[in-house]
Amino acid sequence: METIEYIVTEMHRPNGVCRGTVADLILDSQLIPPCGLIPPFRVVAAVCRLGGSANGMSPGCLWQPFELSEDDYCAAITRLESLNADDLKNRHRNPYISGEIKPDYSAPDTDNYLAWLESLVRRGLLPSRPFQSAKG
Repeated sequence: METIEYIVTEMHRPNGVCRGTVADLILDSQLIPPCGLIPPFRVVAAVCRLGGSANGMSPGCLWQPFELSEDDYCAAITRLESLNADDLKNRHRNPYISGEIKPDYSAPDTDNYLAWLESLVRRGLLPSRPFQSAKG
């Protein structure tokens, strides 16, 4: 996949224009929660079709909607799994991931990001809290 141009938004900082791979977009849009699990292909593909969200008072990320291929998703997984804590801290936006970055092989059959996050809560991988986002 070619590079993707996207904008990261912050409440108290100017927006930042970024260019990167699908892996970079996944990190900067904060799709990976602190537990380190990467959403399944169906979830990430649905989010890519949305074009992101400014998320109001929370950090956001905006891009031109696109169709994610399974090959590009697999390449992103390989890249994400290779990252260490220092790699994450040196990014434009630190995703604050504390767990090992790996795919969620036990994910429910959904393409909805919020339903996937709720499944992480039910599985004891995230604290219970309401998730309000336009990420799918």
